[in-house]
Amino acid sequence: MKVLLAMSGGVDSSLCGYLLQEMGYEVHGVTFDTGMTEREKFKKDVEDAKAVAESLGFGHSVVEYKDYFRKNVVAPFIDAYIAGKTPNPCIICNRVLKFGTLMDYALSHGYDMLATGHYANIGKIGEKYLLKKAKDERKDQTYFMYGASNLDRVIFPLGNFTKVETRELAHKLGIKTMDKKDSQEVCFISSNYRDFLNSEKVELPKEGNFIDINGNILGRHEGTFNYTVGQRKGLNIALGARAYVIDIDKNNNTVTLGDESYLFKKTVVAEMPETVDANLLEDKIYEVKTRYKLHGDPARVKFDGKYLIGEFEEGVRAPAVGQSMVVYDGDYVITGGEIIDAY
Repeated sequence: MKVLLAMSGGVDSSLCGYLLQEMGYEVHGVTFDTGMTEREKFKKDVEDAKAVAESLGFGHSVVEYKDYFRKNVVAPFIDAYIAGKTPNPCIICNRVLKFGTLMDYALSHGYDMLATGHYANIGKIGEKYLLKKAKDERKDQTYFMYGASNLDRVIFPLGNFTKVETRELAHKLGIKTMDKKDSQEVCFISSNYRDFLNSEKVELPKEGNFIDINGNILGRHEGTFNYTVGQRKGLNIALGARAYVIDIDKNNNTVTLGDESYLFKKTVVAEMPETVDANLLEDKIYEVKTRYKLHGDPARVKFDGKYLIGEFEEGVRAPAVGQSMVVYDGDYVITGGEIIDAY
């Protein structure tokens, strides 16, 4: 069988090339150009990917998705940030590009499967293919991939590896990228969000008021896009006690500050993308993540016909509009959606 391997030029996807060959697949590597990675870095990543592919005896090519990436990943990120949300572009990229457009490319070019270097597994409940947590919980990436589709055509060769084991095997095999540092944060932002938005010549929200939960003015903020729910540091305001961002109101240009206790919400509402359904939900307690972290919180989750609604008996800390609520049944991801409200 033929498999298309998405290669970033890092150690994870490089080792996948070797593992796929050991599994008996005919491999071809591909690196996609979003046009948003710093050019010298992208050139080096492509060189590394090509060198690894050549050393393992399979081909490599570059596919351009510049316009698509800007329209479907970058633009929604900018819009969400300006709207006072806390977007996660990696979740969107995985859903629409890696497991959407790139999958379409693979299938239309005669490949049977698509492989990536994500730390995740795939399992089945009944006849339904589902994401399943990786062996290495600290590297598990299923939260970012809950919207992935076509899982019957996907392979995650590193699902049963720890990161340490990946490095060790890469060293043993002498793979060129064995000591290459892991990429960090958002791939198209090299410094900070403010600098990125300025470079995009985006009209940023103006200064406004910090207020307390009763609407009393506490001071001035530097624009709603600079803050996220749960933030404590970098507020640049002295109130005599610890204060956290409790709410961001873009329409009134206010940022509400308060005691940490106000961050805990009992109900979280999320909207599922079209690639996700709620067919496996039952009336029981699930592990639910509202941010990328090691462990989730217990909650009952229901689908009201339009939205996912998570009910957290003990409350969940700082769920932010724009992040995602991902529902786990044991190790399996059974549904998820983008948070639109919490109370």
